[in-house]
Amino acid sequence: PCHYDTNTGCMLYANEQLHGVYIGDGLISGDQRQNVHNGALTEVSFNPLFGQVVTACRQSTLNVWNLATGERVLKFGPGHANAEVTRMSFDRSQRRLLTAASDGSIKLWNFNVGVALMKLQSDMRVELQAMLELQDGRILAGGWGRTLNVFTQCDGSSYYVAPDREAVGRGHTADITGVAELRPIYIASCAINGEVITWKVLDRVFPLRQHNLRGESV
Repeated sequence: PCHYDTNTGCMLYANEQLHGVYIGDGLISGDQRQNVHNGALTEVSFNPLFGQVVTACRQSTLNVWNLATGERVLKFGPGHANAEVTRMSFDRSQRRLLTAASDGSIKLWNFNVGVALMKLQSDMRVELQAMLELQDGRILAGGWGRTLNVFTQCDGSSYYVAPDREAVGRGHTADITGVAELRPIYIASCAINGEVITWKVLDRVFPLRQHNLRGESV
């Protein structure tokens, strides 16, 4: 995982360590390293609101770091029992952390204290590789199940949230690896075999167009 912070000129990258290098005038001017986890890191995400970095590893441990000082602020986990954290992002307010895992679950965290606020569980307990919070607060997830699940009851009124049975995106013939919001109610997803499908997300998920690596459309 890699992230570049334009405000500080610091580039973060990670394997089993978190590295920070400051880049100025095209040259690397320094190197800071932190031993952060016992195993390989799977995700790293920067929070501009708090100036913090969150890292996650295969053992599902999460660490919160102060980017300016390099100090570890908090360590918590395992976030998803024995499941590996596969995707991580902050919500639109930048105040909550979303993590997806290899067991098909998603958790919403108050990452300042390490408390899970909500758990979303897909029907197929397979690895999630794509996760997206829509502008209306719904959360989409996809992965090895080749379908897009939509979680609608994400207002925090319940800890356990199941996917909407009526809103399932079907159409991919291979594992889903990414999803992005194009504009309100329109998204695009991609699969490991090069498929890209655009969708319209209302109360149900409607496929609009399918593309492949050769630029052909179906």
